[in-house]
Amino acid sequence: MKGIIATNDTLSLIAFEVMEAYGLNMPIIGTDGTNEMIELIEERELPGTIAQNPFDMGYLSVETVKKVINGESVDKHIDSGVDIIIKGIAKQRLEFQKRMLK
Repeated sequence: MKGIIATNDTLSLIAFEVMEAYGLNMPIIGTDGTNEMIELIEERELPGTIAQNPFDMGYLSVETVKKVINGESVDKHIDSGVDIIIKGIAKQRLEFQKRMLK
């Protein structure tokens, strides 16, 4: 095994704790972009996480509902994008998330 990709940051953090406890070292990538995960990325403990973009999800949802109300056609699948959070942008992302939660 060369690395772990977890379906959420909670599982990534559990895997990280287990690996640390057994003295193992391999890349662990998570999904969600939780503050705790981003802090570990900034400290170079973990390589990255993938986060959904909640602003775009909300914006595109409202725009789609407006189109439906106006009788316009809408795409069956709408991609609101993701943010890849790695060292170098982790600190900026963490500050952004803390501002959004105030």
